[in-house]
Amino acid sequence: MQDDTPGGEYLDIHRHKTAKWTREPVKRTVPLVPEALEIIERQVSQHAWRRHVFLNEAGKPYTAAVFRQRLKRWCERAGIRPRSPYALRHTFGSAEAEAGVNQAVLAQIMGHTQLRTTARYINHNAEHHRKAIAARLSRFTNGRRDTPEAGEGQDSE
Repeated sequence: MQDDTPGGEYLDIHRHKTAKWTREPVKRTVPLVPEALEIIERQVSQHAWRRHVFLNEAGKPYTAAVFRQRLKRWCERAGIRPRSPYALRHTFGSAEAEAGVNQAVLAQIMGHTQLRTTARYINHNAEHHRKAIAARLSRFTNGRRDTPEAGEGQDSE
């Protein structure tokens, strides 16, 4: 963990999925909220000599199968449908996009170097698009609805 900015703690990830596919892996950092920082500090204090944060009872990193089982249980406790880590990541990206988070900011949070990568996480949700257009239109009209009523302003013969 490190403090990249005043008042901000970050988890520094050296070995990550995309690092395997590039010749020069880009450093990956994840901003931590205070609750996440507390959990990580608690875990690390139990085994400061190890590189991994979460270890099993034998002091070894979890296998992928055990991690999937635990993730399923955590999802159920949280009241969400169990999903893979990738699906949870996609859900996070989509929810943040729908909440109006700027795409460039979302790309940074998710560790994307290309905006087109982030665009894959943004659902093409028609209702979300309607709300976004209505919000933009509202700014231009200052919230007024002074558009012609049906039939008004039309030439009639």
